[in-house]
Amino acid sequence: MRIETCLTAHLGLSFSLRCGLNAVLPTQPDAVIVALADQPFITTGLINRLIETFQNSPGLDFVASTHKGAGMPPVLFSKALFPALQSLDGDRGAASILRSPDYKGVVLEADSAHYFMDADTHEEFGNIVSHWSQINGN
Repeated sequence: MRIETCLTAHLGLSFSLRCGLNAVLPTQPDAVIVALADQPFITTGLINRLIETFQNSPGLDFVASTHKGAGMPPVLFSKALFPALQSLDGDRGAASILRSPDYKGVVLEADSAHYFMDADTHEEFGNIVSHWSQINGN
């Protein structure tokens, strides 16, 4: 795992993706997993399912996760998709890649919608704090 700070993240999702990808490209990875920092309930179990699915089907371009919907982070992207990720522009994330018929992928159903709670607003952050308190008995 590597955490990379992107100083141009305010310019859009594509900048964050490129920054993270450029940071790991020198290690020549077979794949990368893109996760969002504001999704605190993503589990190692979910990440391991992405990895295991990819290892069992190495011809896949991506392995995404979902809970009753379209693919969303965390997502494992194979090295075949690195050029497509680097060509994204502005605030366009990788959703267009996940929806494209040009790429072969699998979307895994997650056990809980809580995995995908994120803190984009103060209200959403409050919901996360509340849920965290409930699961930790506070």
